[in-house]
Amino acid sequence: MKEKLQGLWKKIFSSEHLSFKDLFFVSLVGIPGQLSSFLLYTMYLKYFTDVVGLKPQLVGVIFLVLSIWNMVNDPITGVWLDRMSYDPKKGKYVHIMRKVFPAIVIPAFGMIFVQGSWQNWVVITFLLVLMFIYETAHTAYSISNASYTILRVTTSEERVELSLITNYLANIFSFFITLIPLFLLVGETNDTLVTIALAGITLLNAGLYWFATGKIKDDPELYKNDMKNADAQLLEDLKHYAGDLFRSKGFWVTRLYSYIAPLGVSFYFTYFLYYMDHIVESTSTQAFIIDTTVGLLMFAVMPFIPSLHRKLGVKKAYLLALIPATIGFAILYFVNTIWGVFFVFAMIVISHGALSVIGGPIGGLIIDEDEQRSGVRKTGFFNSIGGLLVKPADGLRTLIFTTVLAFYGYDGTLKVQSPRAIEGLRVSSSVIPFMAMLLYIAAVLLLPYTKEVEEQIRDRALELRRGGDDESSTIINNPIQ
Repeated sequence: MKEKLQGLWKKIFSSEHLSFKDLFFVSLVGIPGQLSSFLLYTMYLKYFTDVVGLKPQLVGVIFLVLSIWNMVNDPITGVWLDRMSYDPKKGKYVHIMRKVFPAIVIPAFGMIFVQGSWQNWVVITFLLVLMFIYETAHTAYSISNASYTILRVTTSEERVELSLITNYLANIFSFFITLIPLFLLVGETNDTLVTIALAGITLLNAGLYWFATGKIKDDPELYKNDMKNADAQLLEDLKHYAGDLFRSKGFWVTRLYSYIAPLGVSFYFTYFLYYMDHIVESTSTQAFIIDTTVGLLMFAVMPFIPSLHRKLGVKKAYLLALIPATIGFAILYFVNTIWGVFFVFAMIVISHGALSVIGGPIGGLIIDEDEQRSGVRKTGFFNSIGGLLVKPADGLRTLIFTTVLAFYGYDGTLKVQSPRAIEGLRVSSSVIPFMAMLLYIAAVLLLPYTKEVEEQIRDRALELRRGGDDESSTIINNPIQ
């Protein structure tokens, strides 16, 4: 039995370059940033509408303005990080993450204390100032984390293994965090208790930031190619970088479906909260049992995803993972029972988990492919421009969701919603996501990364990152066509 378990473990985690411990701590440092986004775009949304009592359209406008701010913030941050040299005493990306995380946590803590009795202009000003600080720091943390991860974890196989660990960690932490909305925002609510609980989980996440960033370190060998451009002219850099970016089909396809995904599978937990609370009218315990059970089912499926990726390649595996969620959203509109919700959300959550694991290598493939074509690694630039184009998707998603609810007359302060408001919840939680999933499939079909192309990029990346200077020169002089 022990030998069989060891064999299964080696089959899942087959990397010879990075140990499980290495992958674990690289994965862990990204978790608090994910949890911060999850808190803001999921729990805070329902907290603002149902506990504070803000109008859905007002919340939607605030999040949209925030997304516009990111269009300015993200590229500046990305280019700044790319041009920053490695400091032998301080390091680079790890140092940045350690310095900026307090500016994520403190504004998030402050948002909890917004009052529904304030005038609209006061609410908008208060939340936007805090959100601007939050997003600026969060962008620096996220780009630094993504850049460090791509440099440290080299191959698609390792990145899938990293994604698997990340998804397990994210779902374990999310399980405990989602106890707040499941028990305090579904059914009868205690506003004071909700506020205290949300403040507590925000502070616990601050502790996770501190612990995780202390477990990784910078290595000067990772930054050999990044330091080449430290003295280059900014405008000249941007001109060449933009040309390389426009030639990357993979980049633009992923940006396309990154706008579609939030309207579908990525937003599933918010749909689940509203659906359980107002359509099925479940108790907090019922919602908790369903959420926990479907999470465990996803945990049972995820270990098989790396093998699926190795067999099919990232593109075919990604398309296969989209199917259960697409079917689930098509069915959800007609569901009125607890068992129906369980069945549908099991399909959606399993898809979400599989997509999260399989999607792990794609960002790295895009950056590796560009480096092999241009001879220059532009991790921060690609991540920041990607963020610039994707961040508005979160605000747009929230605006669409809240606008549909407002159009159908949803009022979060009412215990029982009108039949028209219930119809609006069905449309926003089923019809729109189903349409988004169909577009999602169409977009993924455009991805250029067949299994053969993926393997070619992987082999060249291995030669570049783990070879010497001679190998690097060989690759730069013989780029991918």
